Amino acid sequence: MEINLRHAFRSYRNVEHQHQAIDQLGQWLQENQPELLEQFYQTWWSVPLPQVKSPEKSQSPSEHQSGSFHIPGTTEEIYLDAPIAPGCSFTWADATANGDRIPQTAEIISNIIALAEQLQIAKNQINQPFHIASWYYQQHIDLARTGQQISHHVAGDSVDFWVDGYASKQLAELLDWWPGGLGTYLYVPYLINLDIGSYRRWQAGYPLGA
Repeated sequence: MEINLRHAFRSYRNVEHQHQAIDQLGQWLQENQPELLEQFYQTWWSVPLPQVKSPEKSQSPSEHQSGSFHIPGTTEEIYLDAPIAPGCSFTWADATANGDRIPQTAEIISNIIALAEQLQIAKNQINQPFHIASWYYQQHIDLARTGQQISHHVAGDSVDFWVDGYASKQLAELLDWWPGGLGTYLYVPYLINLDIGSYRRWQAGYPLGA
């Protein structure tokens, strides 16, 4: 087995939660695979980290990119700052990374709407903003990102997000009623994943690859 360190740092945003996660991963390696510890720190110091906003400085809805796109196969236009569904606080900018990832089919559009409606119930329960980390991905992007041929993100029915002041474990307990998939990431302890597929519960461990 060989650890894929670049995947471990893929979601790094230079915030306290992740400083702690990096320390925990280093401790885990020291206890379980000490021969990889030097490689871990060398990679940590050398990998160019993504220049993204931290959760403490996330975009507000008013900062979403303006613009629009058309539903595939129709002339209907969707505006990025428009709610995904009536009474929903999530916008098409949330689902499409501010218009960078345009859905390719009407089925994906339907999945995004269905997820947004269910996600709004969860948001109403927590009564705090949900900061979207990732929602819809095109196939080629998700394959490069995860190495998986099949992904709920590609279907538009999966979302990763965080809530200020909550660890993912707390959110998982509060949202245990969620009827689809619910997952957390051991190495990103504030991030939670929800999808509207079949009922599943999981925690992704430290990223190891064969």
